[in-house]
Amino acid sequence: MKFRILLWLSMALPCLLLAQMVPKTKQQLTDSTMLRNNGSDSRRIDTVLVEGARPLEQQLLDRVRIRPGSNPVLLNGNTFAVLNAIPSIEVDELGNLSLQGKTGVLITINGKQTYLTGTSLVGYLKSIPASSLESIDLMTIPPAKWSAEGAGG
Repeated sequence: MKFRILLWLSMALPCLLLAQMVPKTKQQLTDSTMLRNNGSDSRRIDTVLVEGARPLEQQLLDRVRIRPGSNPVLLNGNTFAVLNAIPSIEVDELGNLSLQGKTGVLITINGKQTYLTGTSLVGYLKSIPASSLESIDLMTIPPAKWSAEGAGG
């Protein structure tokens, strides 16, 4: 199972860490196109497999998406270590999360709020292997769904 982590930050609103389990899928396409024989020695290729890697960081309209799976170094360890490796996120051993120096974190998993704080939060983040993370989204403006939550500031 893959987790999708989402962090939100607003000047007057709390950060949000959202983890969603997303099944890992691999897409394989088959092309049966044949080129004309122009008289030279030609061979038929039965299958062509094209693989690519997603970029580590992707700028979207409302967020920055970080994919730990694109960096093999980030896959060694746990979610706590991955979050500490992201420059704008800081997680101390007491479980205080901050994004760009702002505290007040709201954590949701599969769209449901969790109320973990302190060492409970650190323990939980350390229990999730980094290889199970699909993406971490950093947002500067949270949607209305979570805008009234938390103590933010």
